[in-house]
Amino acid sequence: MWAVGQILNARDEFRYSLDENGELIKWDMISPSYTDFNPETEHFVKFVTEYSNDLYDFCARVEIDKETHKMGCGFIPNQPKNVYDISCMPWVSYEALTLHVDAGGPCLFPVVLWGKYFEEGEKTMMPVTMNINHAVCDGFHLGRFFNELQDYLNNL
Repeated sequence: MWAVGQILNARDEFRYSLDENGELIKWDMISPSYTDFNPETEHFVKFVTEYSNDLYDFCARVEIDKETHKMGCGFIPNQPKNVYDISCMPWVSYEALTLHVDAGGPCLFPVVLWGKYFEEGEKTMMPVTMNINHAVCDGFHLGRFFNELQDYLNNL
């Protein structure tokens, strides 16, 4: 989640949104809006953790937020607007997946999903999907994101 945030925050095309008047804006920083699964209740809670460029600071924030919301269910109210949506589906691996997000209007923020990892020869593989709005991104930007994410994770 942190590596994805590093790449998304480094590129203008991923930080666009619409303000309350429907005007295009570009955020200085976007934070992950994500779900956390409680295996005891089998419920999900969705919240935002403020992004940090510092990996250890960000991970500490995630742990605090997960603990704060661990018994929640559904969307935590009053979430910030400067977000990207990110989730995982660790139960299945996939080759193709279509995402549809209803944000109550045009959805300009990126939506990233990853699935169950698996071993293929000497490599560990994991499917990653990203949904973008063609109004602010194109295939070039999407391709660059995936190449940068692969490079970033290879050198982490």
